Amino acid sequence: MTTNNPMTGDPLVAQDDQTALAFLDRVLREQGLNVDLRKAIALLGQEVTKRNLIQQQLQQERDKLREEESRLREITATLAEGLYVIDRAGCITFINPAALAMLHRTKPEVLGRDSHSLFHHSHADGTPYPVQECQTSRMAAQGLGSIHDETLFWRPDGSCFPVTLTASPLFRNGQPEGAVVAFHDISEHKRLEESLRHAKESAEAANRAKGEFLAAMSHEIRTPMNVVMGMAEILLETDLTPQQRRFAQTMHHSGKALLGVINDVLDFSRIESGRFQLVEAPFSPRQVVEETVSLMGVAAEEKGLTMEQWIAPDLPETILGDDSRVRQVLINLLGNGIKFTATGRVEVRLTRHPDTPEFLLFSVIDTGIGISLEQNEQIFEHFIQADAGITRRYGGTGLGLAISRHLVEMMGGRIWVESRPNTGSTFHFTLPATVTTLAATATLAEQPALPPDDNNPGLRILLAEDVEENRMLFEAYLMKSPHHLVMVTDGLEAVAKVREESFDVVVMDVQMPRMDGYTAIRHIRAWEREQGAPSLPIITLSAHAMTGEMERCREAGGSFYLSKPISKKGLLTALQQITTARRTTRS
Repeated sequence: MTTNNPMTGDPLVAQDDQTALAFLDRVLREQGLNVDLRKAIALLGQEVTKRNLIQQQLQQERDKLREEESRLREITATLAEGLYVIDRAGCITFINPAALAMLHRTKPEVLGRDSHSLFHHSHADGTPYPVQECQTSRMAAQGLGSIHDETLFWRPDGSCFPVTLTASPLFRNGQPEGAVVAFHDISEHKRLEESLRHAKESAEAANRAKGEFLAAMSHEIRTPMNVVMGMAEILLETDLTPQQRRFAQTMHHSGKALLGVINDVLDFSRIESGRFQLVEAPFSPRQVVEETVSLMGVAAEEKGLTMEQWIAPDLPETILGDDSRVRQVLINLLGNGIKFTATGRVEVRLTRHPDTPEFLLFSVIDTGIGISLEQNEQIFEHFIQADAGITRRYGGTGLGLAISRHLVEMMGGRIWVESRPNTGSTFHFTLPATVTTLAATATLAEQPALPPDDNNPGLRILLAEDVEENRMLFEAYLMKSPHHLVMVTDGLEAVAKVREESFDVVVMDVQMPRMDGYTAIRHIRAWEREQGAPSLPIITLSAHAMTGEMERCREAGGSFYLSKPISKKGLLTALQQITTARRTTRS
């Protein structure tokens, strides 16, 4: 160990540490200093060791921070999302390459600059976004929670792009010191959204055009069909030779067949466009089957077939559903059974489903030509029949079963067929049996008709109809009835007549020149309110037969709705109901 002489400063060389310590101790005492040199040296060594450890730990922490910073920069450099950090003043302290690429900026252009003045100019809708309202800056300055926004970012060339933005606050020692902002370019999403919007609007416009076309076609076809079928019906009431009667019956049956095709096309179009709506009301499934079998039994008898029915005794009396659509499915299935059966029988069975008793099982069985196994599913597709020869031999559009499938599925059931060629077919469909009770009061149509009364003459009827052939048909329908008919050709004349004369009922076509039927009804109802007069029963006539026509009739103030073509029986039944209601009210 080497030390220096404290008096002269000359170096002294000790033999060993103990000699050196003894020498230093003697020198210190000679100077009057009483120091425990060994203890001092031990303490000094401890401090040096501690300092070295601290420096080593600090160096390790600095190395770790540099490693983490390097890793963080690598991660942010690979991020597809834009990322930047701002201080409390909103100035950018860090930005990743993705953000620079999206913003068309370089790092020197943005570091230390206010983020708002660079690219945060407006909201997503283009309205100005003042600095004092900048959400990220306000959040950074006030230490608010995370903020999510959709806004526009601007580039130096004046272009902009939409982004979704998330800003989260940064704290140090509990105090806000800035925020980290992540954003994502949603330009492609917006383009897709706009494309979908245009596609939706185009589809809706196409559906509207399709609906308007179908409504027009329905009107244009049903109006002459009303005359053709009505005149055939009147002709069948006259004295005809057997040949003439056969011709008139053929004309009437062909008209009904054409009307069925029109109805199928309209129903299928409504289903495809999503505008088909079901009505949920209490009805008796037993009654629906009995009435449908009775209706279709006439066609079966004409063909020499036996029509049978079997209804299980344990069925609920009343369930919730759309009875008119259940009838439509049954009529389609029974019609097919009659059409494709030359000899034998057609039967309807109604039971609870053996596996799921909360469902009813309807079965329509025939002894007809049958269907191959390959065709059992295909026949439920639209415009499809078992083979091309079926259409040529039996006719039809191939829509009936497709419509039936849609109706059954919309009502919560399932439809299928079991059949083989030349062994007949059995069509099954299920419906939920939601049990309920029928309302106690009967509708007007359900009230029993009163017998004719000589003391009550027929109704005084105002008919508003612009088509001359239809006016002739109504005259023919009412020729042998006690009713008195007054006719006008448009809505304006109808309103004037109601104000001038007294009528018991108005029959109003909805599509007429100068003033349509719905507008005329509103004028009549307004005049009645002004005069304090009772409401006239108004029967609306429509050849559209589109969804919503009945609702339009009710909204305008109509009392009843009849769809063309109108049969003589249908018209007289409606008039009889009005007569019945008047007699009941007077009594």
